Amino acid sequence: MDIQELAKETLKEHEKSVVLIIIRSATTGAALNRGTGFVIGRKGTSYLVMTCAHILQKLDDGILNVRLAGESKEHMATKMDRYCDDGTDIAIIKVDNVHQECNALQFCDAVDVAAKTVVIKLGYILVSGSSRHTLKPSVCIGTVATQLLQNGSKGIEDLVYSASGKHGLSGSAVMLGNEVIGVYYFGEANSDIIILLLLIFCVSCGLAIERAPRCAAPSLA
Repeated sequence: MDIQELAKETLKEHEKSVVLIIIRSATTGAALNRGTGFVIGRKGTSYLVMTCAHILQKLDDGILNVRLAGESKEHMATKMDRYCDDGTDIAIIKVDNVHQECNALQFCDAVDVAAKTVVIKLGYILVSGSSRHTLKPSVCIGTVATQLLQNGSKGIEDLVYSASGKHGLSGSAVMLGNEVIGVYYFGEANSDIIILLLLIFCVSCGLAIERAPRCAAPSLA
């Protein structure tokens, strides 16, 4: 399949699983910070969303909201402190009373992913020259630059790949086929550079990182 067609199919298949995260001021309602997240678990109308911890840094002064793909309505969300870690820049939040169907994305192990492998990043881009984001997630095509780094910039496993970096994409799901190989967490905005991909294979108590073929999400029970 052509790379552009692959990107379109990946977006079409998974866009409802990718959400926009907005931290709003508790007093003025103004947006303090924004980013992307993606669904990793569900129970009834409650969803677990994985994102980057740095997106939530201003949460002490604001309210955590989530917007679903194609919707203007914002849902209030809760930071799950037990599964948030500034050291790895990974956080999990919980969104309740969601009536749109959002499938949980599955993880795969990237240990054998070779250089030049095509990956697809799904996330929300800040509209140029404004404070608005796109209503639906966008797709960015990239290629793996190196194999898995055992001791990356966060002290855990990183994968380096080349793609376009834009404001708002932190927390994006980076897809290999129909599975997630990691969470986008660093890149120089508005340039085509080498950026880093944080790999999370298994989320358990205390955010222990383990290599596993699937991501075991925290329980919603």
